[in-house]
Amino acid sequence: LNKLPTTMPLSALSARTLAVYLPHLLASLCLADPDLHFRPPAIPLITTDPFMQTWIRGDNSTSASVTHWDGAKKEMRGIIRVDGVAYNFLGSDGTPPAGATGNYQKGTDCGSDDLAPCGPTGCIMPESATSASCEAKCKNVSGCTGYVWTAKGCDLRSKVSSLCWLKGSGCSMYPESCRNYQYIEDMNTSFTARQISVNAGPTRTEFILDVGGFVKLTLSFISSMFTDDYLHLSRPVFYVMHEIDVLDGNEHDVELYFDASAEHAINKPEQFVQWKQWESDTLSGVQIGSQAQKVLGSKGDRVNIDWGFLHLATVKTSTGRFQTSSVAAGGLSASRHAFAATGALPATPDTRQPRAAGDDLPGLAQVTALGKVRPGTTASHVVLLAYDDVESIYYFNASFKALWTQTYASIQDAIAGGVADFEDVDAKSRAHDAALMANLTGVGGAKYAAVSALAYRQTLGATKLVWNHERGVTWNFLKEISTNGDMQTMDVIFPASPMLLYTNPALLKLLLIPVLSYAANETYIQFTDSYSPHQLGTYPIGDNTAAQQEPMPLENSGNMFLMLLAIVQRDAAHSTAWLEPKYWPMLVSWANDMQSKLPFPANQICTDDFEGKLANNTNLGAKGIVALQAFAELCGYVSNPGVDCSAYSATAVEYAKVWETYASSGDDVSHYKISYNFNASSWSIKYNLLWQRLLNMDKPFPYEDVVTKTEVPFYLTKANPYGIPMDMRHTYVKADWLSWAGAMSTDGGSFGIIMDFIFKFANETATRVPLTDLYDTITADAASGGFIARPVMGGVFAKMLEQ
Repeated sequence: LNKLPTTMPLSALSARTLAVYLPHLLASLCLADPDLHFRPPAIPLITTDPFMQTWIRGDNSTSASVTHWDGAKKEMRGIIRVDGVAYNFLGSDGTPPAGATGNYQKGTDCGSDDLAPCGPTGCIMPESATSASCEAKCKNVSGCTGYVWTAKGCDLRSKVSSLCWLKGSGCSMYPESCRNYQYIEDMNTSFTARQISVNAGPTRTEFILDVGGFVKLTLSFISSMFTDDYLHLSRPVFYVMHEIDVLDGNEHDVELYFDASAEHAINKPEQFVQWKQWESDTLSGVQIGSQAQKVLGSKGDRVNIDWGFLHLATVKTSTGRFQTSSVAAGGLSASRHAFAATGALPATPDTRQPRAAGDDLPGLAQVTALGKVRPGTTASHVVLLAYDDVESIYYFNASFKALWTQTYASIQDAIAGGVADFEDVDAKSRAHDAALMANLTGVGGAKYAAVSALAYRQTLGATKLVWNHERGVTWNFLKEISTNGDMQTMDVIFPASPMLLYTNPALLKLLLIPVLSYAANETYIQFTDSYSPHQLGTYPIGDNTAAQQEPMPLENSGNMFLMLLAIVQRDAAHSTAWLEPKYWPMLVSWANDMQSKLPFPANQICTDDFEGKLANNTNLGAKGIVALQAFAELCGYVSNPGVDCSAYSATAVEYAKVWETYASSGDDVSHYKISYNFNASSWSIKYNLLWQRLLNMDKPFPYEDVVTKTEVPFYLTKANPYGIPMDMRHTYVKADWLSWAGAMSTDGGSFGIIMDFIFKFANETATRVPLTDLYDTITADAASGGFIARPVMGGVFAKMLEQ
């Protein structure tokens, strides 16, 4: 279930090939719009915490190098040999596919040195063209030292006239317009598998690839990112499953190669790495990591982990879908070439270590011989990857290990656990994704579901579950990815919260408790602000003082109250035991402070701090007023509040009336202004009003009049090709807030219109980065420099909270 329709036209499939693909096509039609074709702006592979993230910024599994969310290279390569011929199926390191020789370059303008096609003689080849006939043409062109052959339309296996692309000695190059290509030099060949489809689901990404017309390769990156299972959510063991089916009716000999570079374990290529082999009772493995091993020794936004170890393992005895394989560590170029030529890893081990990661890029490699694959059978193999970060979070003089370490004594034990329960994890992944996508599709349609699947990955991928050994409890931490790297940023947790509230509100609670603990002076820091903190530090280090906080009084406290009420409401017992009596007096003081700053918000920043300060900001004022009502309702759940809860509610209702008066655009009230101080033509998206509906509160605002009948219809009149700007000052919008604008209305139709804008942006943007939350509504260009892969996209789940 839940596979988006294939991008390959049915007319291009043979009867035998159709028989192989038909089950996938039929399954996709069950839940998805048959006309829907979704091209994620970047394809997630492994996205399990802020450090262990890998993406492909392109359409296909071989479009580009595998990178971190920030664009730093984290190479992974996959090669399959079918009857001794090598095909690349994963990644691209900017050099020729394995098996090619010569000094090739990628992405350079060859100018006059590019003799394609065939120099001055022209070189349209007949349908029977072969590699040899292209080579003959090359030899007839002066100065030609190599060539690239590609069929017409960049399709390696099309039965149409072909082109020979020849290259001069000054520049070795293939046509940039072609993504499926073949390098040929000295009769060594390497092909690229052709992608049929890709589906990025909540817990798995699946590629279906045609390997030379001979076999189908289903390549699945499977994670255990289940919000109801903390052990598996925390366990850093990753599966890369290969499933091989025959396409042409003939038996084929199949061998697999997979590698992951040392780049996963360092921040800069000049850092030295070292590696070693290890053995356990049931596994053989290799590991690689930095030589320095400065655990928790760095922090920052675009700062990658440089402590801990990347592991690649194999079972000693084939079991289930795990086949005994050869594993080794060392230079990956030699490993790739050796496999392409011989089907094996290099005979001589690479012992030149420690060395810089950028010096003949080392990494971990695995080779698996599947043997003969016969028609009607599926050959399978699962690659086991893992990352042991040793220690995960520093929190004010305490270092916390990842939660999985409370169950497994070592990473080897965790990997063995991953082997033992793989079938259960795989089955749960399929069932989980099918159920979640069905729910999302039922509420918002297939386009909404496709975007939400990416948002699920990004939200959980920004978090880390740890064991607080000092208190004997589980805590959760979050990184503000790509905008400044802060940890536990309140105005990032807030927009991300709908995904957590929908899937497991306890995960949100585990994010907020470390903030409450810090604010209540349970650390060595004396927190003195009269409102909620903004952040704890820079991930993964919590060490900020009160003076280092970003001053957002209404934003921070408002976010806290809205989320606290949402958590308590979704608890079957409506328990506030985790809040009282320990934190309740502090929360009351924050409510009093917030009440004193309303209904006229001072000149201050809000979550949209990139827009600067704005006095009497109507959207921020709405947040404070709705949050004051939320506090009043939270107060009602507390056993001994010590204050008059109804008084806060009465004040919120009175403030809402003041807001309506000052924010009104005039007597006809066609919309509400961006600020009390601006003229009647000004406007902005008041996305904070949504929370009155999400929390099922009948006050403080007359919701239908203010929102459904007034604000949302007005927003739709301001739409550009890719959405509605945040306000009249700019053409950009934040996608999380735009999705909230859609969810605000109770009319049923507005949400679909607005989500179509977000889907269109994600599907068409030329900015190939992990899903951004800030983009231009006219050009679909993402914001430069940041706002990518952020957990705030969990906000698209707000619509699900209305159900």
